[in-house]
Amino acid sequence: LSYSDITEHSFLGEFDLLHHSCTDIHELDWTKPAHCEATVKYFKLCHAHKEITQLNVEVHQLRTAIHDKAAQMTTVITELLVLDPPLAHELQWQWKAHEAVNA
Repeated sequence: LSYSDITEHSFLGEFDLLHHSCTDIHELDWTKPAHCEATVKYFKLCHAHKEITQLNVEVHQLRTAIHDKAAQMTTVITELLVLDPPLAHELQWQWKAHEAVNA
């Protein structure tokens, strides 16, 4: 019995149900570390696909929010040009710097 044999089967001790089992499960496919690792990688891949789908939704929401904010700021700056030109110019200068980040 080698150290690698012990470590390969150590994860089976994590299942309380197996302590009370009468069946010898050490030779079943799902107990082999390679199968276990493949299963873990499969579920990580499934989660990554779900996360990509969610991020695709969030990207569209972010683009819409950026577009809406730009439209709102343009309207506010246009109105301020009549009411308070110095404030409008300052806001316009600040908005151009902000807009450069969004580009």
